[in-house]
Amino acid sequence: MEKVDELKLFCVTHKRVDNIPSDRIVIGVGKQRDQVGADCTDAIGDNISNKNDNYCELTALYWIWKNDQSDYIGLEHYRRFFYTNCYFRPKILKKEKIKKILERGYIILPYCTSLEKSVYETYRIHHDIQDLDQCIDLINKDFPEYSDACKHIMSAQKMSIANMFVMPRKMLSEYCEWLFSILFSIENKIDLSQKDPYQKRVFGFLSERLFNIWLYHKKPKIFYSRVYTDAPPRIHTRIIQKLKSLFR
Repeated sequence: MEKVDELKLFCVTHKRVDNIPSDRIVIGVGKQRDQVGADCTDAIGDNISNKNDNYCELTALYWIWKNDQSDYIGLEHYRRFFYTNCYFRPKILKKEKIKKILERGYIILPYCTSLEKSVYETYRIHHDIQDLDQCIDLINKDFPEYSDACKHIMSAQKMSIANMFVMPRKMLSEYCEWLFSILFSIENKIDLSQKDPYQKRVFGFLSERLFNIWLYHKKPKIFYSRVYTDAPPRIHTRIIQKLKSLFR
């Protein structure tokens, strides 16, 4: 069991919020990054901050990769945090609890989301499938060792979403080297001018699929955590509704 001494948990935000736990480091991104009350921004040092409209939280990921040397690193969102199993009142995972999980040799990811169709068909429904095809073609050409993992993930009906994780710095570096080499290679082949603001976030969408391919190929030990969002868990909502009906 390796002791985890240096762990930084980054929380990405593009607006000022007051719900971020004190043991997280707030990193500001987007055009309002300097007005969000962040501890740091993605616009200093080696960065791709100007790509935020298209890369979403990946501009923070890139900044962390290039500018922070902590032994272990986590990435969450201003409205999404890893939390413990609790139906009534979600408890966000504390830094010390996360350290204990890491010391057992696990990385932390969100529970996989189930899809009605395959990962590939789901992307086709919601985005421009030609963009994903560009990634698949490049993987088969430049990273053939990932071809089987790519085929598996594309046909799967579940995936870990949101580009959230906690992992060792060495693993993060390996992933980022692979991820950004793919995204930068296809960047000039994607016509952003024809996309609406939502679809212009294309590289964020693609990276969620690429992360799952990379993970399937690498096969690390994974601790799947629930993710707390602004909305309460479904069971929580159902219980409250039932209690309200009993006391009407």
